[in-house]
Amino acid sequence: MLHNPKWDVEVKADPFSLESLIAWLEKQPADMTYDWHDRKGACLVGIYFASIGHPWDAGSYVRFTNYDTRKRVAGTQPFTFGAALARAREALQR
Repeated sequence: MLHNPKWDVEVKADPFSLESLIAWLEKQPADMTYDWHDRKGACLVGIYFASIGHPWDAGSYVRFTNYDTRKRVAGTQPFTFGAALARAREALQR
């Protein structure tokens, strides 16, 4: 069978998706904490954005998934990456 170079298209994951956040959280230390109330980038989403090279600002934060998911995943105690990962996986199942 002949190879068609058009078949080699690379599909990139949406960095603003819950799946991308989960993939990132899986690589983080489970016991590492974050400050949910920090509005300057030390919250979970701010740390995630910094890791993917995305600037931190309120507009970016609003576009990330949706408010309910952000609050449930990042804004619920305990504020550790491991707990956020468990909550993100649960949110993905809904």
